[in-house]
This record gives sequence, C-alpha cells and structure tokens, in this order.
Amino acid sequence: MQLASKEMIVLDFSDYVLKNVILKYGFRQWIVFFSTLSVQLALHHLAGRLLKRAVEKKSVNMCICWMLLDLVLFIVEIFGWLAMFSLKMPNLMFLYQPKTLVPYMLVHLYEFLVVKKFIKQIHRERRIHGDIMLTDMNSRFD
Repeated sequence: MQLASKEMIVLDFSDYVLKNVILKYGFRQWIVFFSTLSVQLALHHLAGRLLKRAVEKKSVNMCICWMLLDLVLFIVEIFGWLAMFSLKMPNLMFLYQPKTLVPYMLVHLYEFLVVKKFIKQIHRERRIHGDIMLTDMNSRFD
C-alpha cells in the first residue's frame, strides 16, 4: 500500500490569487494603497529620527517640530483610511478596518502625551539649572 505519490506536485497559488485580486479591484486602488503606505513609512522614519535627535540634544524646539510632523502624519494616515474605505480596497493585513482606528488614535494620543511630559521635564531641568547658576553667582559676589 502506497501512502504518497512518488511524483512531486508543485502548486503555485500566488499567481492565481494575485490575478483574481487585480481583476476584481484593478490597478488604481493598488497604486493608491502602496503610495499611501510609502508616504506613511517615510514620514514615520523622519519622525523617529527627529524624535531621537530631540531626546539626545534635549531640544524643546525639535520636540515641538516632531509634534507637528506627527500631526501631519496622523492627518495623512486618516486620509489614507478614508481613501481605502471609499475605494473599497481589500483588507490587506487588517490595516484599514474601523475596529483598528480607535487603537491607532489612542497610540497617537499616548505619543503626544509622552513627548509633552518630556518637554515639561526639559523645562524643569533648565529652570533648576538656571536657579543653581543664579545662586552660585550671587554667592561669589557676597
């Protein structure tokens, strides 16, 4: 009794599935989808580098610039969501579902709060450092 065939059978479903998806949805939606994802990825990369540099230099202005860039990124991603909903794109990796919109917004809110607290900490450290400098200078002239 033979359980397996001696001949190798190779099934390639990727061409068939991709062909059906392209025929069903067309190319325009895919171009919009990948261009939106490319812009989002570039903005995320830029925002991450800017925030890293702001933390290294303890720069309030860079933190504020990051907040503005993150706001632009948030708006671009919301427009991406709206475009995907209006074009009725297939649910790729569950990115554009209404149930993932709320956690996404909460993550952005959390990032804003963390950077806001960091800015307050920088101001507090500068104020303490400035007060120490003033007392040192006053004690020298007494």
